[in-house]
Amino acid sequence: MFVGLGSGALGLYLAYGALGWSLPASAAFATLTLLMGLAASAGGLSSLEGTGSGWINLGLSCGLLLLLLIYFGFCLLVGAVAATLALL
Repeated sequence: MFVGLGSGALGLYLAYGALGWSLPASAAFATLTLLMGLAASAGGLSSLEGTGSGWINLGLSCGLLLLLLIYFGFCLLVGAVAATLALL
């Protein structure tokens, strides 16, 4: 859990402070880094445990990231269509 929180805070600092991104883009990047940190720590700890569930945890975490990116793309598309219709 602490790896995910640390990577999320580091991602927010890098995106907002170092790269100068806007706050919503920085928050999205921080969420992605948090999920990637949690996926890596879950997969790593499961493989160290030796139960054989490390690949399953890593696959589920990568699937969650993929669903998050698909949802983001869908929301971006709906927002673009709504903004276009609002300008008509």
